[in-house]
Formats: sequence, structure tokens, C-alpha cells
Amino acid sequence: MARRLFTLLATAILVINSVKAAPIQRRGFSGDATFFSVGLGACGGTNTNDDLICALNKPQFGGGDNPNENPICGSRINIKGPNGSVTVTVVDECPECQPGDLDLSPAAFNHIADPSAGRPNITNGDEEKKAAEEKKAAEEKKAAEEKKAAEEKKAEEEKKKKEENKKPPVVNSLLGDFISGKGQLDDGAVLEDGTKPLDKPKDYVNGLIKGP
Repeated sequence: MARRLFTLLATAILVINSVKAAPIQRRGFSGDATFFSVGLGACGGTNTNDDLICALNKPQFGGGDNPNENPICGSRINIKGPNGSVTVTVVDECPECQPGDLDLSPAAFNHIADPSAGRPNITNGDEEKKAAEEKKAAEEKKAAEEKKAAEEKKAEEEKKKKEENKKPPVVNSLLGDFISGKGQLDDGAVLEDGTKPLDKPKDYVNGLIKGP
């Protein structure tokens, strides 16, 4: 008997822990928010008006013959309203609510709207946060790509400038000055025909042999 009682207690603890660990629902939705007087819920637990809980609309609540065993029970949903956002736990079903609607505890409702607001529109706060993060990531990616393109363009311009500086100076009429001793040519200088004057025969440079 004692062993059976221990097993039942262990099972109960496991169920409670699994409910507490239920993940936040991240499926996108939008609808209206209302609030109600909290008590015994369809999930089998009793809560108060000060708890951050909700009754989920019937289409999304689903469930079978025993709503207490509905896997949606204990799930948490982050919602955003006109005045802010709040994370609520699903503990009940709202038969008259439309898809996307949530019936909130007074405490939860106060986080997203004034009680006199009537039926304020709500959305899944997680979806909006995800969209904002994706937009920010896209903007950062675009900025990084533009920065990379600008750096590559600058590097290409610098490379081109260095290559131009490496080219030897082109000599046109300076050959005569060089031969007459009035001027000098750099070792890397070239003539109009593409040849280097210092590569020509010595006699040609001294004027003993006339060039073509």
C-alpha cells in the first residue's frame, strides 16, 4: 500500500513538473482580449484573479473527452496589447471566444490594457519580437555587405594607383638632351618606340651611327 502511494505521489509530481515546463506557444495569432472572474478551470486547477493565466478559445484549446489531459494545458503564451505585454499560462477554455481570442485574468489584462478598454486587440508578442529580430539581422547584413563592397573598391583603387606608379616614365624628346649631355634618363625610361635608350649600342648613343 505504501509503495503504491509513493508511486502515485511520484506520478503526480511528474505531471505537475511537466505542466510547469510546458513551452511558450510561438504560433502567430491575433484576436481580442477579455477578462473574467477566475476559479476552477477546464484544465483541472484552481486559480485566482491575481494569477497571470488565460482561458484559451475553444478552436485552439481543442482537447478530447477529458480536458484535464489536454496537452495545451500549462502552456505559456506571450501576448502584446495596447499598453504592454504579458506571459500567461493556459488553465481554462473559453467556449464563446473566437480563434485568436483570449479570456484573461484581471491581473493579466491590466498588463496589456485598461479594464475600461473593452475588447482590445492582442497579438503574439513572440512573433513580433521574432519579426523585429529578423528585420534587424537583415539590416545588419546589408550594412556589412555595403561596408565590404566599399572596402573592396578602395583596395582595388589603391592597387591600381600603385601599379600606375610602378610604370617607367615615357621619354619623347629627351633623347636628344641625353645624347648632348644636357639631360639624363632614368634606367627605367623608355622611348616612344618602346625601347630603352640605355639598351641601344654605345655608338648610336654617342651619335657616331645615326639611328633610323
